[in-house]
Amino acid sequence: MYWQLHLAYDGADEPLAFFNEFFKLWKANEYSGYTYDERVALIASKVADRDLTEFFTRWGMTLGDSAKAILDDYAPETRAIWYLNDSSRTYRLGSGTAADGAATVSAAVHESQVTLTISHTDSEHILGYEIRRNGAAIGFTTGTTYVDDLGAANNLAYTYSVVPVDKLGNLGAEAQADQVRVAYDKAIDSDLYTLDRSGDTVTITMKGGASVPVTGIKVTGAGLTGSYTVKVKADPEAEEWTTAKTGTLSDDTVVAYFNKPGVDADDTRIWTYDAAVVEITGIPEDATVQLLDYPGDRVDFYEGATVGVLSQEYRYGDGADEVIPAGTLVILGTYRGDPTYNTVEIEAVYNTTGEAAEANGVTTITRPMNGYGLLFAEITWRARRT
Repeated sequence: MYWQLHLAYDGADEPLAFFNEFFKLWKANEYSGYTYDERVALIASKVADRDLTEFFTRWGMTLGDSAKAILDDYAPETRAIWYLNDSSRTYRLGSGTAADGAATVSAAVHESQVTLTISHTDSEHILGYEIRRNGAAIGFTTGTTYVDDLGAANNLAYTYSVVPVDKLGNLGAEAQADQVRVAYDKAIDSDLYTLDRSGDTVTITMKGGASVPVTGIKVTGAGLTGSYTVKVKADPEAEEWTTAKTGTLSDDTVVAYFNKPGVDADDTRIWTYDAAVVEITGIPEDATVQLLDYPGDRVDFYEGATVGVLSQEYRYGDGADEVIPAGTLVILGTYRGDPTYNTVEIEAVYNTTGEAAEANGVTTITRPMNGYGLLFAEITWRARRT
């Protein structure tokens, strides 16, 4: 922190002028009635003749309202001096010029990792880029790529942007990437089970006789073909199996979600089984198999989904208000997710005219639709089985 103040304000002719003046005032008990953090910020701002509130706040120092009021009397420091390094000072003392041009950024998602690819039309004069997620600064990079590992985050949307910082510390125009959605099928940790192969049959057995919630399988291989069948049983000692899924392999990757037991082939409801043993037949010897975890808070609509208007009222309970009136917007289809923890919000796009309209006579407004949403699901004794 102190070194960056030196980089920002000391010149070649007086390389320690800032520090000398700072410690002179510190030893003279300047602003003695304030906390340590506030004294540092107040004295440094006085020596620099700049409001350094953001600089010290970014360094984690706590400043009270009284101290901030004093700092507010100084002209703001417009440079991002919290990113300066030794090369920045060398560049400044060598009469380096500010950057010109603009930055661009794109975002790509792989499971819970978002990779940003950054470029600048005047990269020669750029020190680095401040990385922002949903408007908040999360990091800084001097390279042209940045990987944000979101850990356990899933089923969430993020907006990333970058702010270029030139070698003098000047902030450029913010560049924003298209919004990305982090949504992926979480595989069950392979350390929880053993996997055995016999021909085209894969048998997965949970360790310690445990029963683990399993929602589907992911098969990966080159040019997958043929039919497969998945059977499960909750008790490893049981003789009877339950068929969870049958299907056809194709392409290089197949993700298959389990069906409710005993339903017709055209029933696409997704089911979660408590499985101690999973047997999969029809798997090529060179293909890999993963078990998919319970979907958690994710809601995805699948085959058969359609949007329409309810032609007549629909009663779903005995209460006076447990009725959906005719004319209600409805979405029909198969989805997966737990309705206990999820809601579905419909976003509508409206075109308006009149005083609020733009020059072309039409203004487009995007906002959630008025009303409330109902999410219907089949509930069993296990809440996750939906």
